[in-house]
Amino acid sequence: MSNNSIASQVININNLASVDSKTESSLQQQQTEFVQLCLEIRELKSDLQAKYQTLANLKQTFPEKTEIRSKINHQARKLNNLNLNLPNFLIIGTQKGGTTWLHENLKGHPQILLPQGKKELEFFSYYHKKVADHGLNYYLKYFNQFEDLIRTEKHKAIGEATPSYFWSINPNRRWSNPPNKHFNPNIPESVHNLLGSDLKLILCLRDPVERAISAYFHHIKRDRICYKTQRIFDVGHLHGIIDMGFYSQHLNAWLNKFSLENFKVIIYERDIKQNKQRTIKDTCRFLQVNYQLFPPSINLNQYHNQGLKYRSDPDGVFLILPDTNQEKLVINRDEIQQLKKIYADDCLELQKTLKVDLSEFWQF
Repeated sequence: MSNNSIASQVININNLASVDSKTESSLQQQQTEFVQLCLEIRELKSDLQAKYQTLANLKQTFPEKTEIRSKINHQARKLNNLNLNLPNFLIIGTQKGGTTWLHENLKGHPQILLPQGKKELEFFSYYHKKVADHGLNYYLKYFNQFEDLIRTEKHKAIGEATPSYFWSINPNRRWSNPPNKHFNPNIPESVHNLLGSDLKLILCLRDPVERAISAYFHHIKRDRICYKTQRIFDVGHLHGIIDMGFYSQHLNAWLNKFSLENFKVIIYERDIKQNKQRTIKDTCRFLQVNYQLFPPSINLNQYHNQGLKYRSDPDGVFLILPDTNQEKLVINRDEIQQLKKIYADDCLELQKTLKVDLSEFWQF
């Protein structure tokens, strides 16, 4: 409808000779508003029509996705009825929080099955792509080698360690940025669908500021970023360097699918740095395996997955340059204070959830 045709439907106030000037002005204003509203309604109808079309297009994809999910869940139920090894525990994170130390020590226990030669399977991090590309056999083969299946005594604890499982992506967080388009937006749901609600979950947490610093140096060592040109806040949105430290928010995503009773939470500063022996014993108890069966050669003080060397003091964090032992200030005092401020609220929420005082071990 044109503006002229709309206006023609309104009373022509010029023909109302008996109307006084005040009333005439009011009628003219109402006529203008009426025309404007008609135009806005027409635009809204057009916009609404476009949205309905978008909704219709989305609905067309639902049956296909629902069918795929149904097939995967049906396969999972069938697998649970077969005599196959399926993980009954996962070490889900966090990156640079001690997961490698825990994995390397647990894999020496005869009642624990962990994939040989590969720590981070990342199956659930890219669940839909890997299932589509390879099927579930891609994952199952790591726990069902011939020598594992012919054992007369089955493993009591079967699992794997992938720190990226704990990482939940949330576009509302400034630093949240998935590594690529295939990263699974709902890892806990995928884990729950395949492995069930009785799954045991081990979570290693470290002071989030120290974890972010360690992650920064981790990616420098692997030439993914350059400390000479990229400060920690320049690259904080990459590789989860900052976002992985929002532990309370990541944990809440997991608690939507699993009970807190499913979790064994290990605090790096308290449990790995200070109480290694007790932590391994407690973890064995959690996994219901016999601690006494560890081989005598186990060395809990051995370091694993070491990154670049650095030291901290009140002025900041200094990188110890390889081969020269020279030091360079890479993260200054203000940047450290900013990191503490970023994580403070999340740490307080985490304390409430875990019912533990973290201020003794973490700086926030």
